[in-house]
Amino acid sequence: MQARTCPFCKQDIPLDAVKCHYCREWVNRRYQFKRILIWAAPALVVWVGMMVFFPYLMERFAFLEREYWQYPEAIRIVSHHPSYDEEGRPCVLGTIKNVSAIPWRSVTVQADYFDRSNNLVDSDNAYSLETLAPGQERNFKIVFGKKQRGAEYHHYRVHIAGAEDASRF
Repeated sequence: MQARTCPFCKQDIPLDAVKCHYCREWVNRRYQFKRILIWAAPALVVWVGMMVFFPYLMERFAFLEREYWQYPEAIRIVSHHPSYDEEGRPCVLGTIKNVSAIPWRSVTVQADYFDRSNNLVDSDNAYSLETLAPGQERNFKIVFGKKQRGAEYHHYRVHIAGAEDASRF
């Protein structure tokens, strides 16, 4: 009887053996391919399934990730006016209102001061982690750290810089 060496356990096995009777490994290349196919086929099906259904699932659950830029009119600035705090620093006082059905948190209100030539002189914001429920109003106060040296605060602009969808949390 002709023999050959098992590539796994290095024992002598018959030349026409399909499987080593010592270590139980497949020694015939045709059967090795089938062994790989047993694991590769389901893995390939799962991978293709994920590639096909992942975009569908992301679109399906996109409502969980609403961003403020998709709803620019969701929060309105009801009123605002310039003022000075106790230390003489310029500030902006105002009120915002949630006019959407979405609760928002981390609402950032930004104020930009300009000089007579319409050049940006200073910018600052107010940030709140509290949730702004639908229909709710909240006051804000933006205090500028220190008036810029030699700068003339002529006019300002207030806008909502961002917010997060509170229903996700």
